[in-house]
Amino acid sequence: MSNLWNHVPLTVRSRSGRGRPAWLCLLAFGLTALIVYGWGQEKGLSTSSKPMHSATAYVVQRAASVGQGEVRIPITYADDDPQRAEEVANARAERRVKEQRADWKRRTEGPLVKAHEAAEQARREQAQNEARRETFRRQIAQTAKAASQARAVEPRPGASPSPPMVDNPQWLDLQRQLRNLQRQRDSLLIDRTPLHPAVEDVTLRIKDLQRQIAAIAPKTPGVASAKLKTSTPPALPKDAAAANAAVAEQDQHKLDEFSAAVETMRRAYQQAEAAEKQARGAQQAAPQYAVVYAQAVEIQSTSDQGWRRLMGTTLMAGLLMAFGTGSLSAGAGIETPVATAAEVQAAAGVPIVATIPAANPLADPRTLSRRRTRVRRTFLAVGLILIAAAPLAAIWGVLGI
Repeated sequence: MSNLWNHVPLTVRSRSGRGRPAWLCLLAFGLTALIVYGWGQEKGLSTSSKPMHSATAYVVQRAASVGQGEVRIPITYADDDPQRAEEVANARAERRVKEQRADWKRRTEGPLVKAHEAAEQARREQAQNEARRETFRRQIAQTAKAASQARAVEPRPGASPSPPMVDNPQWLDLQRQLRNLQRQRDSLLIDRTPLHPAVEDVTLRIKDLQRQIAAIAPKTPGVASAKLKTSTPPALPKDAAAANAAVAEQDQHKLDEFSAAVETMRRAYQQAEAAEKQARGAQQAAPQYAVVYAQAVEIQSTSDQGWRRLMGTTLMAGLLMAFGTGSLSAGAGIETPVATAAEVQAAAGVPIVATIPAANPLADPRTLSRRRTRVRRTFLAVGLILIAAAPLAAIWGVLGI
């Protein structure tokens, strides 16, 4: 092989090799094809392969509303084992049903959660507004009760004159403090719940003031004078009556505002509750899924795949061997011309007597020699690669590895 690769030119003119590569390639192709075909017959590659079985399961999707029909989604799997084909097809169909149900739940869960949160928020705001209105109503009732008690202690006409009754300063101061705390609690309830610590603290202080006010008389006797003893009790000043009327009007206006807020939140809560009910109904109206389990059936083979594979492997291996042999033979037949008399003397091993000039000498014999050497080695390398690939192709085609 070393002498073949590193070829030493022994002649000045290349010898002709016409006709040799053709019959050599045909011989290599025939021998290789014969060996590969016989090996494939021995391995049983040309016999019929195992029968295949196909199993088809159906995912049946029925709409929740009546009259929408159903949709059948086929899930098919083929295998040489009929039981395995059925098991795989059925498992894939069941997994498809689980995925469809999870996808439906995921798409409807978000709107339902949002609707539920909106309904809960509206319910809490409605309860807060109702609590504010009831608290204000109790305050108005307590104020009216205190005013009626004050009027009850006033002297009746025709009775003996008594010292005039005047507003108790302590009672007035407690009433002022009570109104301030009530306004403070109303402002806190705008953005807080009745259970908030700040609101509870103000509520406790209001209850404490109400207990103090209940224990104190709103009127106390004034200082008696001679003029008062001989005259009738003075009438209620007009400006005081007007002030009381203004306070009553303000209280009624504020009570109307609380009632309007309660009514608004009641409608909002009803709308949010209806939206939640609609979202829950949409989630419950999910399509119904069912699985029609598969039954394996044998697939009728229309062609002998083993025979086709054997013929293809035989043809491929023969062609690789033929082309490899041809390339190797062509490379071996390339002769490189000598460039100097010294090369001829070194190759022949005898002295040179004389040289005869060529009729058409080469311009650069050294470059031509190097080029032919490269071509020769290329043909030899390609031939060796193709020859080595031929048995690999036969092994892959026959054994499947």
